Amino acid sequence: MRLSAAVRKDTGVYPGDGVVGKERKTWYSVTTLKVRTGGIDIADLGMIPAHTLRIRVPNGDYLIEARLIDFGGSLCVSRVRARLKGVDPKVGKKRGMVPVDYAAIAIADFEYLRQTLDDSEQDEFNDAATEFMHVDFCEKCTISFGTGTAQIAVSKSGFGDGTYPVFALINRKGIIGLEVELIKDGYVLESRKPRSRANA
Repeated sequence: MRLSAAVRKDTGVYPGDGVVGKERKTWYSVTTLKVRTGGIDIADLGMIPAHTLRIRVPNGDYLIEARLIDFGGSLCVSRVRARLKGVDPKVGKKRGMVPVDYAAIAIADFEYLRQTLDDSEQDEFNDAATEFMHVDFCEKCTISFGTGTAQIAVSKSGFGDGTYPVFALINRKGIIGLEVELIKDGYVLESRKPRSRANA
């Protein structure tokens, strides 16, 4: 099932303090992205392409998928991953943290964008990327330039600004993707972490 279809069942109502989140085990399909430079990056939406956490992976097509956490019918994206198409991954070691100030994360092969966009286009890309802050859930966003197009996957980051752990995805051949944890299973809602439908 696609993530866009799953989140339509969100009640849109804050369930109240003390509600415990239950993470669904389903990985919902979001989109695909291509890796061309041997690595995939994750970053704060407002800090790309200059400041990214990069994980070395094989070139190829990558599936972007997300999990949901259910707070009594109120849904949030709890995890987002990028995995090599056709490969069943396991979660490996933590590779770092992604700090977020724009309440959203972006995933792409940003090295490819650095190589293909000129300086003015990179500035234009940085300005245009922040316009995707309105995205209600993880999806592919495309920005067109004279030399081509830039495609990134964008997701709201948990409850907004914060710092989130990023893990390598592995199989017997090595590292084949990344996964970011936005909200842990069993998280308890509290007043200092208000939840809105925009986080789903």
